[in-house]
Amino acid sequence: MKATFLAFLLFIPLSAQSNSENQNASEIIRIAEEKQRGDTAITKIAVKIERPRFTSSILLESWDARIGKKSFIRILEPEKDRGVTFLKMENNLWNFIPKIGREIRIEGSMLQDSWMGSDFSNDDLVRSSSLFTDYTHKYLKLKNDNHVIELTPKP
Repeated sequence: MKATFLAFLLFIPLSAQSNSENQNASEIIRIAEEKQRGDTAITKIAVKIERPRFTSSILLESWDARIGKKSFIRILEPEKDRGVTFLKMENNLWNFIPKIGREIRIEGSMLQDSWMGSDFSNDDLVRSSSLFTDYTHKYLKLKNDNHVIELTPKP
């Protein structure tokens, strides 16, 4: 089972060098990650989940503060999950589900559970990872001055 992670690198100022379609996808990810490693980052991410019996897509926004190890994720699509949020502070993770109107602390025993039906776990949200070192990179296309790169988790 393969989960792919499409990162729309909207937050990267495009330079003449990075406009080249022939530029190595890994190099683009490395440069993007270096630029992202500031004090804060805001990203918009599309996640495609492929399973033998279904395929789904999730669009989310993420806010990340390196100082204090805080992050906030809000699901934008699909409509049935719109408004579901995740808050990470240090190594603690909470989930807010609008349909029931309450937050849930995700305890240690739940950290290995699947995140939103994907191959990612809740633990993946709280530990620091690197798009450059933890994924393989495949350049897909240049769309509206944005690089579209497929990231696949390494085994």
